[in-house]
Amino acid sequence: MKKLPGILCIAAVLVLAGCNSNKTDRDTADGNLGTDTTTSTNNLGTDTANTSIANAPATTNNTPVTDSKVQEFVQKAVSGGMMEVALGNMAAANAQDSRVKNFGSMMVNDHTQAGNELKQMAGNNSLQVPSAMMPDHQKHVDMLKGKTGKAFDKAYMDMMLKDHKEDISEFEKASSSLSVQAYKDYATKTLPVLRKHLDSAQAIKRDM
Repeated sequence: MKKLPGILCIAAVLVLAGCNSNKTDRDTADGNLGTDTTTSTNNLGTDTANTSIANAPATTNNTPVTDSKVQEFVQKAVSGGMMEVALGNMAAANAQDSRVKNFGSMMVNDHTQAGNELKQMAGNNSLQVPSAMMPDHQKHVDMLKGKTGKAFDKAYMDMMLKDHKEDISEFEKASSSLSVQAYKDYATKTLPVLRKHLDSAQAIKRDM
């Protein structure tokens, strides 16, 4: 009977050791959960940031740009956009096919938006922006003057196919070769719009 206190002490020590072991296991598990949560939050943050950057408009600071290739790109893109808006207005007024009319309205909306953004960027960088279409672009507009109905529809859609193939080629080149990142970004961001226009033009042309 005198040995009972000693046995009780040993039992108490074993119970305490078991409790400490369980606490350590819980701490480890809690630590692991904390690490996993942090990693998950960081990944979500990265995805959101990338999405925002991808959807952001091309921006530039107010530093003058003197690169002649950037200037040439701006001149051609702004003039070409003015041509697309002029032709789109003509299509909305003169086309016989409702799909051609709707395509013309899309040209007016999309190219007005793209042109305004590019002109604002160019102004910030002291780049010259044409106030009127270049002769080659004006020639396209003059070719369609006086045409109406089916004759207009055919000539306009043929022109849209040719012009947008050329535009896509020019913008692809600009997106990879221009020296100023903001204008590369602008070209890259505009390419999907131009490709959408080409796909629409091809679909309309197939059904004519």
